[in-house]
Amino acid sequence: MNTSGFSLPKLEPVPLNISKIESSCWKWRVSKTNHYAGCVEFRGTYRYGSAGSNDALYIRWTLNSFCDVAYVSGLVVDLRGLAYEWGDNLSIWPYSLRERGAPIRVIVSPEHQQAYNYVIDTEEMTTSEAEAYMFVRDAIRAPKAR
Repeated sequence: MNTSGFSLPKLEPVPLNISKIESSCWKWRVSKTNHYAGCVEFRGTYRYGSAGSNDALYIRWTLNSFCDVAYVSGLVVDLRGLAYEWGDNLSIWPYSLRERGAPIRVIVSPEHQQAYNYVIDTEEMTTSEAEAYMFVRDAIRAPKAR
């Protein structure tokens, strides 16, 4: 290929640090199985309304990336450290787990539970850390219907 006369384009940086929300990710082996489960914790302040769209994108991106890399069979999402009142597009929907019907539990703080009722299925939400981990563990251990 002849590249004479070609000028490289002027590149502009595109920062991927789109949110001030922070996260931590862990996984653990579920006892009595060959499976792993994961936990993703979010901390910070979810911005109101459409101002929180990048926060929602960051959360969705983090959950999907973690599930794709960690190969987990279930997930606990810990939102107790996330200040949330209301916002557009918040979704706790890691595609690779949802497609398989994998167990997911979301831990929320009691003071934010009502706000989350509008964006998270109440069946998947709990204020109890122990209940979240036990549910995921038991669901992974349970024999699958054939």
